[in-house]
Amino acid sequence: MTLANRRAFRLLTAGVVLSLGAFSLSSASAAQGEVDAPRADAPAMAAGLKASYFVRNTVSRIAKLNSQLATGEGRFDGTVDSVKETLTGSITLPPTVNAYFVAFRFMPVTSTVSLVSEGDQHGVLVKNPGDAGVVAPRLFPDGKKYLSVIIDLTLSLGLRLSDTKVDGKVLDLGPNCKTAAPLTIKVKGLTGLQDTAPPTVLTSSFEIPPFSGCGVREDLDKLLTGMISGPGNEMSTTIAVRCISTCPEG
Repeated sequence: MTLANRRAFRLLTAGVVLSLGAFSLSSASAAQGEVDAPRADAPAMAAGLKASYFVRNTVSRIAKLNSQLATGEGRFDGTVDSVKETLTGSITLPPTVNAYFVAFRFMPVTSTVSLVSEGDQHGVLVKNPGDAGVVAPRLFPDGKKYLSVIIDLTLSLGLRLSDTKVDGKVLDLGPNCKTAAPLTIKVKGLTGLQDTAPPTVLTSSFEIPPFSGCGVREDLDKLLTGMISGPGNEMSTTIAVRCISTCPEG
């Protein structure tokens, strides 16, 4: 590609950028020794692009209980920054009411399980060899290319238990029964950055920390820690684009 063609390509890319809310799509790599001039939209790029996603079909397999926990539809609202190559945002997930487990392989347990965001969630944007940049068109499972990012995101979520029954009898855990530290869940994968991009499935493994603050009449921390806490847990979730750049409130 000649230098003139490369410059024309950058002008075309800038038009796409403006239509997406002053966000930059990186062009093909410049020839060795060529230096890009400062861009007029650099402040907007640094500010980042708003991106909102539905979090659907989230299923966690709890290793010690050999049981699955299904979580309802949630949302991730974030900012994609192609200059700093970061992703920052917040996640909200509804509680799972009457989640069913089998403790000690024979005792039925029901509980309301809540995964609560512990502050902002942070991650980085990565790229594959040959990608034009962290933001680039990539092949999706439907066989088409869409503007996208590859996220490497660390979720920090507190796990809370309430309204618990063991074999049909109330187990009073009190109002503050939760893991002593947040769950650290690392998710990495392809995520769309345009409205027409199809959903993608992200998977992760994580450890459940010990429990703290559980029990009213007696300390139940060790009981719950022995039943639930430990490594080898798995999560699968579907990420679907809600809106990019301009998003409705609520």
